[in-house]
Amino acid sequence: MRSNKLFLPFIMWGVIALFYGYQYFLQVSPGVMATELMHDLQLNATELGALAACYFYAYAGMQIPVGMLIDRFGVRKPLTGAIIIGAAGAVIFGLASNFIFTALGRLMIGFGGAFAVVSSLYIAANWLPLRYFAFLTGVTATLGMLGASFGQSPLAWITNSFGWRHTMIAFGYCGIILAISAWFIIRDRKTTLSAQTQQRSLIRLKSIIKNSQIWLLAIYGGLMFMPISVFGSLWGIPFLVSKYHINNTVAGTSLIGLFMGLAVGFPFFGWLSDYLKRRKIIMFVSSLGSLICITIVLYFDLSYSFTLAFLFMFGFFTGGFLVSFATAREIDRSKNTGTTMGLMNTMNMVGGAIMQPVCGLIMDLLWNGDMQNGTRIYTLQDFQIALSVIPLTIIISMVILLWIKETHCREIA
Repeated sequence: MRSNKLFLPFIMWGVIALFYGYQYFLQVSPGVMATELMHDLQLNATELGALAACYFYAYAGMQIPVGMLIDRFGVRKPLTGAIIIGAAGAVIFGLASNFIFTALGRLMIGFGGAFAVVSSLYIAANWLPLRYFAFLTGVTATLGMLGASFGQSPLAWITNSFGWRHTMIAFGYCGIILAISAWFIIRDRKTTLSAQTQQRSLIRLKSIIKNSQIWLLAIYGGLMFMPISVFGSLWGIPFLVSKYHINNTVAGTSLIGLFMGLAVGFPFFGWLSDYLKRRKIIMFVSSLGSLICITIVLYFDLSYSFTLAFLFMFGFFTGGFLVSFATAREIDRSKNTGTTMGLMNTMNMVGGAIMQPVCGLIMDLLWNGDMQNGTRIYTLQDFQIALSVIPLTIIISMVILLWIKETHCREIA
């Protein structure tokens, strides 16, 4: 009988987790299309970084509003509308012939994607027992990484075969199918916050904002996710192409290892943290392992096969940062679960929004003037200098851990 009561919540969570994978696929797609976008739209590295970052601008800006909307209206209506907007953005992105409309499409994709993870965590926190939360957070992220993996060499093959425009338009139509599925499957509890209670939620929001521990956890998560949004979503493929003189399809295969490492690391570290009843040590191991692996990938003269192995391990260790979400859930006992998760996820996106164009700007400042078929050519050293922001931010994340409290996997005041 109890398993029957959990069946529908798990199905609802699964639909949203599937959307999370879909939006993650759209998030990382510019990395595979980088050369084509720079050529067709006549972009330099700074402009390409700004274009890719438009996703994060919309995504980060919507996280707290998304949380408040879900706390007020539930998941079904806001999520369905968001999926439709994101799908329309993918179509506009594919049809656009200039930077402005391409950026608009990218902003719409980010707006739609902003609802995915908060909706998933809301269902896990409010429809399922607390003991499932850390694990389901990891599994949700794993599905996102599977979407990111599909956005590497498989997407490169599709793009090379049909062109980036037709590919984006086709996947925009796929989003409509997801929206229909969400509308008919997802249900909302009658205990969703009333309008009067929603007014009081602003007071709770202030208490969340004043909670220094949640801010430290949010900043830690943002610093740890930044390498994924910078290297995995945009600059990793051009870096590998430059270092090993391979095409974008082969480089995309390399990044699949990174995202598969994340897919394994997310649920593993969530389980390990629950098993050990420790949060901080897991986050420290995550940061240290990530720092070692990405430093080796960026600066050591490795064979291609060893680089694949270290990219996988880089993703695996980075997956431990997601424990910060469970920690924030345990520290904040307000009823605004969506708002708390939204604040956490906002900081995850800020790093990519800032650092993707910053890395492009650094490369443009270092550019020696070489061109090929109307597209700027950047040296391996240009990439290495620009991507030095990655190990730097991981080191800062380790310092922040010194001020984060251990919850021992229990809710605390």
